[in-house]
Amino acid sequence: MIERSDGEQIASPIPLSALGNSLLGWQLCRSALCPQVGCARYDQNLTETTAMIERNIPQPMINSLQAGRAFAALAVVCYHSLLSAEAFAGPALTLNAIFGYGYLGVDFFFVLSGFIIYHSTSGRGKSAAVYGESRIRRIFLPYLPIGLAVALLYTLGIGGSQHPWGWLATLTLAPVLPGPALSVAWTLQHEMVFYAIFGLLYFTNTLLVGCILWAAAIVGLYLLGIDGGIPLSLLNLEFMMGMCTAILARRQWGPTWLYAAAIVPLTLWIALGASNAHSVLVGASLALLILPTVQMERAGRCSVPRYMVFLGAASYAIYLIHNPVLSVMARVMSRFGPVTMIIVGFAASTAAGCAYYVLIEKRLMRLPSFERRKRHHKAALR
Repeated sequence: MIERSDGEQIASPIPLSALGNSLLGWQLCRSALCPQVGCARYDQNLTETTAMIERNIPQPMINSLQAGRAFAALAVVCYHSLLSAEAFAGPALTLNAIFGYGYLGVDFFFVLSGFIIYHSTSGRGKSAAVYGESRIRRIFLPYLPIGLAVALLYTLGIGGSQHPWGWLATLTLAPVLPGPALSVAWTLQHEMVFYAIFGLLYFTNTLLVGCILWAAAIVGLYLLGIDGGIPLSLLNLEFMMGMCTAILARRQWGPTWLYAAAIVPLTLWIALGASNAHSVLVGASLALLILPTVQMERAGRCSVPRYMVFLGAASYAIYLIHNPVLSVMARVMSRFGPVTMIIVGFAASTAAGCAYYVLIEKRLMRLPSFERRKRHHKAALR
C-alpha cells in the first residue's frame, strides 16, 4: 500500500522500487529493443507511466509543519483554558500575560493551512472532484460527531451556549450567521471558504491573478472600513501567505536571515497595540519563520521529536474537542482556583483530543472515498 498526499491509501500493483528499476532498465536498453519506428509511442507511454508513479509516490512529511500544528492547537487550548478559568474561578494574573495571546494559534493554523493545501494539491494530478471530496472529508468527518453532539446538547437545554448559533451553519459550515454551535467552528467556516476559492482559481488556471485580485479587494475594503464578511476577511491573507511559503519552499528557498526579518511585522503588531484586530501581522511573522525552518529540516540540521509529530497529527482533534472538555472541567474544578483549573483543563483537553484522534478520527479518515469506491467498482467489472 502507498499513501497519497491527501491521506488516502491506494494499492500499488507492484512495488514502486520494481517499477523504478524497470523504467531505468527500459531507458538504458530502449534503443536496442525498439527500432526507430514506434519509439515515439513507447516514449510517450514511458512518460505517462513515470508521471503517474510520481503523482502516487507519497511525499515525505514535513515534521516541522506538524510541530507547528501542535503549537497552534495547544496555544488555542491555553487561551480557552484561561478564559474558562477566569469565568468560573476568577482572574489568573500569573498566566494571563502568556496564555492571553494563545488566540494567535488560529493565525498560525491559517498560515499552515495555506501552505499545506498548496503543497498537497499543486502538481499532484488531482481532479477538481477529488480535491473537493478530500477537503470535505478532511474537515467534516472529524468535525460532525462533535459539532452535532454540541448542537443537540444545546437544543436539549444542556450547557447553554454563550453565543448565537444556527443549524444551517452547524451542518454545512457555510459562511452564514448565526454561526455553528461548536464555538471554534467559526474558523472552519473560513477554511471552507478558502478551500472553495483556492479550488476555483487553481482548477481554472487563474491562481496567481485570482489571488492578487482577491488580496487587493481584501486590503481595499479594510482600508475603506467596510466589512467584507468571511470571503473578504483579512484572515484570508494568512492563507495566501502560507501558499507563498509553499511555493518558495518548493524552490528550496529559505535563508536564515528570514528569522530576523520575522521580527519586523511582529514589532509592527506590538506597536499597533498587540490587538487581535491586527493579528494578521503575526501571521506574516510566522510565515517568514516557516521557510528557513523547512529548509533546515530538509538539510538535516534540525529534527522534530516524535511526540510533537503525533501532537501535530492530533491537532485538529484537540482543537475540535477542547472547548466541550473545558466546559465540563470548569464546572468540576472551579473550587480549586484558576491556576489549577487551567493546568487540569489543558491536560484533560489535550488527552481527550489525542484519544479522539486515535479512536475516532483515524478510523473515520480510513473510510473509502467516493473516488476509491469508483475505482474498485471499475476493477470489479473488468
